[in-house]
Amino acid sequence: RGAGIAGLALAVALNAFDDEQKFAVDLYEAASELSETGAGINVWPRIWQCLKEIGLEETLIPLLDHYPDLEPRIVFEMRKADQENGFKITDAMKEGGILSIHRADFQRSFIEHLPLLGSNVKMSSICNLHLSHRLINYDFTATGHISLSFVDKPITTCDILVGADGIKSTVRRLFLTRLPNPEKYEMFLDPVWSGSMAYRELVDKNELKKIDPGHRALDHPGLMHCVVYPVSGGKFMNVVAMAHDKSKKGAAWEGLWNQEVTQEEFLEKFKGWEDEFQALIRVRSCISVHIKNIRPYVLRQCIPQPTRWALHDLNHLDVFANRRVFLLGDSVGSFHVY
Repeated sequence: RGAGIAGLALAVALNAFDDEQKFAVDLYEAASELSETGAGINVWPRIWQCLKEIGLEETLIPLLDHYPDLEPRIVFEMRKADQENGFKITDAMKEGGILSIHRADFQRSFIEHLPLLGSNVKMSSICNLHLSHRLINYDFTATGHISLSFVDKPITTCDILVGADGIKSTVRRLFLTRLPNPEKYEMFLDPVWSGSMAYRELVDKNELKKIDPGHRALDHPGLMHCVVYPVSGGKFMNVVAMAHDKSKKGAAWEGLWNQEVTQEEFLEKFKGWEDEFQALIRVRSCISVHIKNIRPYVLRQCIPQPTRWALHDLNHLDVFANRRVFLLGDSVGSFHVY
């Protein structure tokens, strides 16, 4: 269950490799519509090869910041920027570099390749997408199937259950409480705050050019404790500015995990950083984006209202499969943006 990146990728991959047409996939999503959260995603060359294998190459290439190849490229320029006079430390190089893409574009590409009835996708596996299905329980039946119970929906069954329902996973909680020694896994049931906050926004590249035509983020993105890279074919710059307090790692976080905050909070948090960084976070713009099958949303650039994300961790599990139930993606372990 779960129609995020992990669940969609699994459904598309099964269809790509199901030569004997053995699989029927049902994706159960708690939300009433597919919507995106987050901004940029970086794809490394090895992952790009996997995406090609499952047939996404032609769809993704127009959405990337550069054509995929194995030419040596700067991945990040590392810079000491948390002072008035910043300076360059080094360039991180890699063959092929990284491919940057907007998360909404990435998700939409997987949706376009789902083998849904009535779609133009070559179907090896049958796939059905069920929205507004919030799982509350699963159990094993006498016939060996797995029964799935949802809020205000009929009970259904499956042969294999894959929990790709994110860091707040319902499947993980049910899965761990059904293990032979559930008390061992009490500390793994819920996410814990990492002590880190991410202030993140998308900056219009043309707006940044107007303010600072020579800004290094236009060509060589990357600042210390702030990650900057292009998305949406280079139209926007994804900015993730990090604030850490490791003394609070593992503490309970009160309130929303991500929310809009004032411009004053953002600017005060990074007060004293070099002028080039200040120019980056002071870009002003506001646009509305509409993507097929995804709820319209507004990209508010840095000012007036950046977003603040409380980054959470999961304690590392030593088990992610039992009988015919599996955990996948962030339901197993979270990956930070830095």
